[in-house]
Amino acid sequence: QAAKVRPPAWLGVVLRAAVLAGLVLFAVTLVAGPGTLGGWIAVAGSSLLLIAALCFTLDIIWSLSGRNLDAGLLFVLVALQWLLVWAAADVTIRWLFRGQPVPSGDARKLLIELPVLGFFTNMIFGFGIRLIPGFLNITKLRHRAFLVALPIYNLGLIAFLAGPPLQRFGLHALLAAWLGIAAAAAMLFGALVYIAGMHFFRPT
Repeated sequence: QAAKVRPPAWLGVVLRAAVLAGLVLFAVTLVAGPGTLGGWIAVAGSSLLLIAALCFTLDIIWSLSGRNLDAGLLFVLVALQWLLVWAAADVTIRWLFRGQPVPSGDARKLLIELPVLGFFTNMIFGFGIRLIPGFLNITKLRHRAFLVALPIYNLGLIAFLAGPPLQRFGLHALLAAWLGIAAAAAMLFGALVYIAGMHFFRPT
């Protein structure tokens, strides 16, 4: 669909320049090798990719301005949120481990979990809205339920992923356990609201 409002041209220029410069710096780290210099170069490259992610997000939001909020638009906004979260986490981890050859196993695990749980679980929600009604002959959807389900589910998912890092940085184990319970409850509630939006998969 054509954009209602065209984003400024400079966003695209900054986006492409940041991506190219970031990739060049990551290539330089292969030559510099592990160590302090290589760590700082990696931080700079990751920061440029975060800038690119911000420009991409602004470009999309600018293009979508003026549209009514629906499930499809909310899905796009949620995907952009996870792109920014992943890019910011990458910068933070590279900063914290800039003097080491590689980040810790938990840090690398987090960088894998963010796109897998953030992007792909939301893809299930997004594609499910398009595909499931056709398969199950659901003709009437409760669209407002999707507008409630996605934010609640993603807030729970953020809390679920934030628990272990916060505990390593000093969060009390009992508070971390309650945070995990609250996160799981929010994710479950979001999933149930999503199913209710499809009349619990009953034909309508």
